[in-house]
Amino acid sequence: KQDSGDDSGVNELGGLCLDCNSNESRIAVGFGSKTSHHAWCLHSSLIVVWNLNQAAVEHQIEIASCCTSIAYHAQLDNMLAFGLFNGTICVYELDNDGNCMLNQQLCSNHAYHTEAITALQWIAGHKLISTSMDGKLLIWSMHYNQLSQPILTHALRIHDGDTMATPISHICIQYSRDSHFVLSTQCGALMSCLLHVDIDIDDGDGSNRSTAMSTSTQLQVRDGSFGFADVVAFNFYKNLMSDQLSPMKKKKNEIEIKRKIEKYLKLHRDIQVLALSDLFACFAMNELVLYPRINTKLSYHHHDRCFVNRMQFSPFSSNIFLTSSVNGYIRIYSIFASKPMIELNYKNTKLFDAQWSPKRPCIIAAINDEQQLMIYDLLLFPHRLIPMHVTKIQFADDANKKKDTLKRLKNLRFTKSGTKICVMDNDGQVYIYEMCNELVEYNPNELKHLKRLTH
Repeated sequence: KQDSGDDSGVNELGGLCLDCNSNESRIAVGFGSKTSHHAWCLHSSLIVVWNLNQAAVEHQIEIASCCTSIAYHAQLDNMLAFGLFNGTICVYELDNDGNCMLNQQLCSNHAYHTEAITALQWIAGHKLISTSMDGKLLIWSMHYNQLSQPILTHALRIHDGDTMATPISHICIQYSRDSHFVLSTQCGALMSCLLHVDIDIDDGDGSNRSTAMSTSTQLQVRDGSFGFADVVAFNFYKNLMSDQLSPMKKKKNEIEIKRKIEKYLKLHRDIQVLALSDLFACFAMNELVLYPRINTKLSYHHHDRCFVNRMQFSPFSSNIFLTSSVNGYIRIYSIFASKPMIELNYKNTKLFDAQWSPKRPCIIAAINDEQQLMIYDLLLFPHRLIPMHVTKIQFADDANKKKDTLKRLKNLRFTKSGTKICVMDNDGQVYIYEMCNELVEYNPNELKHLKRLTH
């Protein structure tokens, strides 16, 4: 157990989030207060990184707020991003000796996230996607500007004319295309959306980052023409123009954006071309412009709308994703249908997490409030609707036996190879299980079976 270190007697810390790196050598756990927050977070907390090869703590990172989300980079096994309750995102790069080679803190500017980070996910091109309870979805780039500013910004406003954004609780990204997302809200609503994030960013020495755009992409204003410093700034501008408004409101919005840019250039006559930082400075006080509406395409039916604690696309199919929620159901959807194709429930227990196996297309693991790790094999569906394996997890001995009743499972993660599964309880203790051969041996027919079930 870790103490908060707060002299005011704040409750002890517990594990809130978990992730494994790509080469399966490290596990990172984000700690935070076990009690719910009724106001702003004043807790000091920790990120603890374990080296699995040495079976020892390799690094401890002190943080100024509770950790709410954590994500290792998909390829760079030593790069770790984590989000905090106060809206801050931090990116660390650790060497093999546990020393910190990079310490990048994002969102210190109030123009970015202002509430708890709910999801972080690395995507192709060393880009990082973040969502928050403030309803914003931001896309950052490591190669373009070392994550100093987001390269695309959006907000989830359900209806045309809404001024308040809807909190985003989770996000999952389509396996084969970075443009297709599924979002969940705090009340359990599921929505499909499309975002263009495939921006051509130089991955080399960055020599093309400041190249001015051609005259064909420059805007015509009353004082002449002005251009953009690079393709990222131009795409950011196009994104501001793409707000999902009615035709009349959209035209008015475009005119206001151009006038605002024109006024900004008059006040800053030394600026020849607009950089990304200029656009943020121009619209910093106007969040309705700076964070255009997300383009939602389809709402999915979710029974007993309650908090969704996991969403994930299948690693083997770009058209299938699962959700799990505290009402005890795992639901599997096709992106083309609003209703779930498969529903799984075991003895009406509460679910705290679920995940696809990266090794076998039909294997799903889940944890519940009975301290059970459940393994489903959809290859047996619809003849068998219950888990094929159920393991009771024995918690580690606790010094204070009276608190055992408060312990529960919190998160699970498959390792990248799919041969091991890591389960964390709410004290931050991690239990690692090796999968038996039956659960890792690939069956050539199961992907066809999965697709058949979801059509």
